[in-house]
Amino acid sequence: MTQEQLHQVDESIQRILAETMRIGLDVERERLSVIDAPWFPWVAMPCAVALGVALALVAR
Repeated sequence: MTQEQLHQVDESIQRILAETMRIGLDVERERLSVIDAPWFPWVAMPCAVALGVALALVAR
C-alpha cells in the first residue's frame, strides 16, 4: 500500500470510530432517559416478576 492509501484507511477508521462513539453515547443517553422515566418502576417490576415466574415454571 502506498502512503496515501494508508492515510485514507486511517481516516476511514477514525471516522468509523467517531461515529460508533457518537451512536454509543446516543444509546446511553436514551437508556438513561428511559430508566429515569416516572413510569419505569411500574412497568419494570411486574415484567421482572413475570419473567421470574415464567423461568421458574420452565425450570421445573
